[in-house]
Amino acid sequence: MTVTANIKKGFPRYSEDDEGIRTYDLDYDITTTAGEGVRAVASSLPQRGAFYSADGEIDLQAIATAPKVTRDPKNNTHWFGSQTFSTQKKKDCTENEDEDPLQEPAVVTWPTRVTLRGFDKDLDGNKVATSAGEPYETTETEDYLLGCQIIRNVADWSPLAAMRYYGKMNSDTFRIDRWTFPKETARLVAWTGQKVYHQDCTVFYQTTMQLEFLERTQHDGNEVSGWDLQLLDAGFSRTDNQGNLVGIRDDEGQRPSAPVRLDGFGSKALPDDADVFNRFRRIDKTNFAGLFAGIRW
Repeated sequence: MTVTANIKKGFPRYSEDDEGIRTYDLDYDITTTAGEGVRAVASSLPQRGAFYSADGEIDLQAIATAPKVTRDPKNNTHWFGSQTFSTQKKKDCTENEDEDPLQEPAVVTWPTRVTLRGFDKDLDGNKVATSAGEPYETTETEDYLLGCQIIRNVADWSPLAAMRYYGKMNSDTFRIDRWTFPKETARLVAWTGQKVYHQDCTVFYQTTMQLEFLERTQHDGNEVSGWDLQLLDAGFSRTDNQGNLVGIRDDEGQRPSAPVRLDGFGSKALPDDADVFNRFRRIDKTNFAGLFAGIRW
């Protein structure tokens, strides 16, 4: 691949205004050998931010804009290019905080939704089953979820870094705006980034995070994550003295028409025994500190 760029005859065109701002306008004739694309052609010209240097003249204070290139419609290997170098300084975004998108506070909204969930294995790979090992007929439950959407501008964003948080819940307390949320109550369901070109502040990313919240709950007298699934230990089978799974039969040898409560150890529960619930973890967790670093509320 060969790309050759030559300054057109009559260029550069030089001008200087009353404030002493110097400007150099250049047009180029560009030839290629194999019909290269616009990115390869543009990369053959000085890139944005480079200082002026042409025809043996150098101006270290004249800075290049991004080059513009257009393919010749009559010749696939011929291009036209143009570029400006100027000593005019761009406005510093920090001079006026209102004009700096990176200084804008995050936009926070709090939607709600209802969702159904179900699965047959928990996060640890354990089968969702009774203490006797019999699978439950259904594991679908309904959640009433509070959501949160956070839109903010950041100098940089990486989808690879975002993947560390996708689908996980918070392992520690964290804050959104003026509210602090306990551990294991939130999970990140989306985190997207859009590259934005700003007229004064070059490039930044507008990111959107979406979270869902669920209160912690009780299991065997302990407070646990509300994202864990808890199912009544009941079914149509029990374990015998050798640990084998056997069907439950009533006094007449008939299979029961409804699940029978178990005692948490695979045996039939006694009538006065309290209900036993089996807990299954299904969502991993991580520290959310990096997720909200630097946010202005």
